[in-house]
Amino acid sequence: MKITILANVRKPLFWKHFPEILRWLNERGVGVQVSRQIAEEANFPLPNATVVDEQALPSDCDMIVAFGGDGTILRTVQLVAEREIPILGVNVGGLGFLTEIPLEFFETIFEEILEGKYFIEDRVMLEAHIEGEHKPIRALNEIVIDKASSPRVIQI
Repeated sequence: MKITILANVRKPLFWKHFPEILRWLNERGVGVQVSRQIAEEANFPLPNATVVDEQALPSDCDMIVAFGGDGTILRTVQLVAEREIPILGVNVGGLGFLTEIPLEFFETIFEEILEGKYFIEDRVMLEAHIEGEHKPIRALNEIVIDKASSPRVIQI
C-alpha cells in the first residue's frame, strides 16, 4: 500500500507523534509520500518517504491520510476533487466532524486497513458555477453565497 500524508503543520500534536507514525508505517512496508510542506517543516529525517507537491499530488497512492481538523480535510478535498482517492481524516485536536479518527487510534485503525477491514464511504461533492468565471467551485459540505458580513441560510 502507498499513502500520501498531508497535515496541518501548525498542530503540535501532529509533530509530537509523526516520527513514531512514520516509523510504524515503514515497519509495515507502507510506501509513504509526504507533502513538501511537511518535509520543509520537519526537523528530523524522513526515512523512506518521498516528497510530493500538494498542488500536483501523484495518482499512484492508494489513500491520502490527512492529519488535522475539518479544515485540513476540506483543503485535501480541494486538492483531489478530480480524482477518486480515499481520504482518511485523523483528528489532531479540537472538534472533528470530518476527521473522525482520533490520533491515539491511528495505528489500530490503520492496521485494520492493512488487513482489508475497511469500507470507503462516498461523499457528495457540490459544484457551483459563477457567471463569467471559467473554473467551477467544488465543495464537500456546503457552499455559502454571501452578499454581506452576515450570511444566511437560503433554500435552493
